[in-house]
Amino acid sequence: MTSHRLVTILAILLFAILIGYAVFEHEDLRQYLRSFFSASHEQAYADPPPLAPSLSEQELQAIATGRGFDVLISYTNRGFEPADTDTEIGSVVRFTNNSTRGLRVSESTSVPVVSDCEGLDSCTVLDPGEFWEFEFTEPGVITYRNALRAIDEASINVQ
Repeated sequence: MTSHRLVTILAILLFAILIGYAVFEHEDLRQYLRSFFSASHEQAYADPPPLAPSLSEQELQAIATGRGFDVLISYTNRGFEPADTDTEIGSVVRFTNNSTRGLRVSESTSVPVVSDCEGLDSCTVLDPGEFWEFEFTEPGVITYRNALRAIDEASINVQ
């Protein structure tokens, strides 16, 4: 064994002896260590943090009054996901704004027009995190877009 290793081992032993002496000579430290190691696992984690963030009153109200939905379409910074989907007559589709910008769901036309809020049109701008639901009652392929960003377009095939 080299002298360097011997010195290191002796230093570690000396340090351990000093720590042991400090623990037994100081009642406060002994009490702290005794209470720390005797605490049950349940006491240590009595109030764990919530798994999900708490919801605002507005969000809770929206959930409570939601009709439920059959298809979820998410609007992200990349556009609508899925871009094309199928559903059945009578299905409720939930459009959720998961982007960082506003969303106004609107049926696409060849010429942008001001909607009269009939048919597939949310009529209001959905802020990030908000959603809007629509029930499809007629068959057909409906193309829709974000009226605030017309290049974001998608379609739904109602059968």
